[in-house]
Amino acid sequence: MGRTWDDNRIYGHLVVGCFWAAMSLWWLAKILQRWRKMGPEGFRISPFYCAGKSAIPVESIFKICIGVFYGYSEYYTGYDSNGSFVNTKNAHHMAVCAVLTMSGLVDLGIRWNVVVPEQLSYIFLMAVGLTDGWLMSVHNDVSFGEGRLGTDMHQAAGMDPMIGILFLTCEMLHPRSLAIALLRPIFGLHQGALFATMSFVLYQPCCPWDDRHVPIFHALNLGCYMLSAGLALTVAMLVHRGSRKSAYKNGKLPILC
Repeated sequence: MGRTWDDNRIYGHLVVGCFWAAMSLWWLAKILQRWRKMGPEGFRISPFYCAGKSAIPVESIFKICIGVFYGYSEYYTGYDSNGSFVNTKNAHHMAVCAVLTMSGLVDLGIRWNVVVPEQLSYIFLMAVGLTDGWLMSVHNDVSFGEGRLGTDMHQAAGMDPMIGILFLTCEMLHPRSLAIALLRPIFGLHQGALFATMSFVLYQPCCPWDDRHVPIFHALNLGCYMLSAGLALTVAMLVHRGSRKSAYKNGKLPILC
């Protein structure tokens, strides 16, 4: 670390962060919308969510588009001036994009009753997390000579998708738990904030980051966890409070003394 980076790496990390943030806010909105509509008794987690009453599989289509277009961009930029594909990191990114595209295709198959059972969607989501974690391990910057800070950033970014495999398993086992459902947007928001932090470190707007700043990065990493969890839980409490008030007004809940 502590050197000037090319713009492609800076913006690339920022784009990935925006992707994670958008997906996490989508999950949070759909989970709480379903909770408010169905209530605790009828609530059920889904491996993917559709848009509105039309039940358009927006999430599945989005994953396919991101996988195809981002994968193609990685393929295109992996060539050198002689027309040879030489960038190993681009190939790693293409592998993640391929698994993400497959996950979207499986979701579409489940939505159109072509693929059964529904748990296959969870399996491919876990494959995305596993591949993403593998990506961060092979991009561990010790092998690229970029120092301790780069290593810690990749390790931190690889933790979320690996932990994601655990809470996706919990979703399969406890599909009616709102607390477990909120884990996905919480960790996704943290991943988005973490990639934005990595872009800031690569951009170096105020000072050249190096191994001396490792404690600061870990503090930012922990702060992102706290902010992500705080945001998701605050929104969930507000939605729950609003639904309780509506139920009281409609006479569906007893007034407690």
